Amino acid sequence: RNGGVPKVTEKRKVSILNDHLPEASVNRVKSLYEERGCEVDVVNLSEYDVKPCNACFACYSNRTCCMKDDVPAIADRLGTNTDLMLTMGTLKRGMLSQKFKFWTDRHVQFGRAGTSDEFVRMTLVESDEEPLERQQSMTEFAQWEEAINGIGRDYGAGTYFMRTGDEEIDITRYVDDTILIMNNELVGPRNVFS
Repeated sequence: RNGGVPKVTEKRKVSILNDHLPEASVNRVKSLYEERGCEVDVVNLSEYDVKPCNACFACYSNRTCCMKDDVPAIADRLGTNTDLMLTMGTLKRGMLSQKFKFWTDRHVQFGRAGTSDEFVRMTLVESDEEPLERQQSMTEFAQWEEAINGIGRDYGAGTYFMRTGDEEIDITRYVDDTILIMNNELVGPRNVFS
């Protein structure tokens, strides 16, 4: 930590799933990872058609979803050679958008057949809620993340807040910690959704 900005010791890919955050917020994080030697791919969830799960359980047996939409395309973008999957979004009342909820319901199909692949996973969210409401939202969101985190190794829900001045958290610490994890811990076989 005292040796300056940590760099990746080998080429690493960071996939950012952006749920309606402004481009400036995403670019702030993207540039931090690029400065540390990572390749970064940003997937804007708002640009894709994601239908809700209808709980048919077809994916439990054959890993194939009966819904016809863009979920396979999102999985291809996120899953190809990903070392770290980062979710970014605006937190309101303990959840990100409805489309993000649909994605989390649907992405379970990729882990149902017992994939052994690992990747580092982190979440950065923004909120302009009042402090008390924000704390409640973070608690609810952390419980939700724990419930749906069926694939990937959860680094932890890193959090930063916009428009709160003195309470803003320096996100470089979260970025640097994930670099150290990728450099020093085993990151399993990639192509996590293949």
